[in-house]
Amino acid sequence: MNYKKHSFLENLVGFLLQRLEDKEKNNKRGKTKIRFPKGVLRKAKGIRKELDFISTGTLRRNIAYHLILADFYNWLLNRFYIGLTLKEMLIKETIALYGNIMAAVVFNVANQIEPTDERRGIKKACSILINHNIIEKDLKDDILWVWGIRNKVHIEGLKEWEYNKYEMIDLERTLFVWNELKISLIMNFLRNP
Repeated sequence: MNYKKHSFLENLVGFLLQRLEDKEKNNKRGKTKIRFPKGVLRKAKGIRKELDFISTGTLRRNIAYHLILADFYNWLLNRFYIGLTLKEMLIKETIALYGNIMAAVVFNVANQIEPTDERRGIKKACSILINHNIIEKDLKDDILWVWGIRNKVHIEGLKEWEYNKYEMIDLERTLFVWNELKISLIMNFLRNP
């Protein structure tokens, strides 16, 4: 690691973490726990307030919990120099998590508009939102792009190596899509409470 590129505090924290890890390996205890910094992760209650367009309290709570996990993944990616395959897999997992969240939201809202007991696909659910002027076709396409990456969690169906496939720009696009969906739904909720 090139220590000259980083601040003193960054170098110190990295050095101390490495020392702690080395000590744990030598002692073979593996019991050291470092307190996670406060104020990094949003609170579920605050997230739930942003999700009023979701019709059920249980789904709203569960999505809030998953968004906290996404906050953690984003924090890891933005605070640590994680390289190579691990970084790509963490990016993929974060995108997949957002894909699950978006699908749950889209299914819920589509079912509020056109109730059904049958399970519909993501394309059909997005089309319902388009037909009711809640989202635009471009946003549907972006949601389906995220969903395509989310579907790659089915490892047995992958036809090629997942090496050099996922970059931070993909995660940034995913976050943009999530925010666009959320804004569209909030605006619709405000128009039609």
